[in-house]
Amino acid sequence: MSIVSGTGAVHLTNDVRDAVAAVSRRFDFSSASTASSADSPSPRVVPFCTLKLVDGSQSTFTIDVASSCDGGVPATWESLVASLPRDRCRMAVAQVPWRAHADGVVRSRQVFILWAPDSTSTKERMVASMFAKGAKGLLDQWGGGMSLPIQAAGVDDLALEDIEDKIRAKATVK
Repeated sequence: MSIVSGTGAVHLTNDVRDAVAAVSRRFDFSSASTASSADSPSPRVVPFCTLKLVDGSQSTFTIDVASSCDGGVPATWESLVASLPRDRCRMAVAQVPWRAHADGVVRSRQVFILWAPDSTSTKERMVASMFAKGAKGLLDQWGGGMSLPIQAAGVDDLALEDIEDKIRAKATVK
């Protein structure tokens, strides 16, 4: 599947479609540990997948890391952040649970992360940024909705509390 974005076409491999469908699948966050408190020490469940450019390609993305609730990479925000290389650009899609202050109900929102660390070359950051809009458009089509875009240049930009605040700011239920 491909889409024209900016000056080039974005190509996503078939494994990306399957991983995005798995991340976007409805998940019962209320039965999982979603509150970070003393009585629930286990981490929050955050299904995710990260995308990377295929070696030798300027516009084809494939799966780098995909979370799993049954073995493999744990589906947590900490695992997502840890899976992002500190010297390469990546894109990621995650289903983030958050609790509305108004009614206390746990909801989830899909986020699209453009990871472009300061330690990467300017060219690599420009290429990732150029194709991010097209990739996000395709992923939103496959995921069944609009994801919240997040740009991050370092781990500090990915604090879960800050991401939840950004989700609340865009939500109709605060």
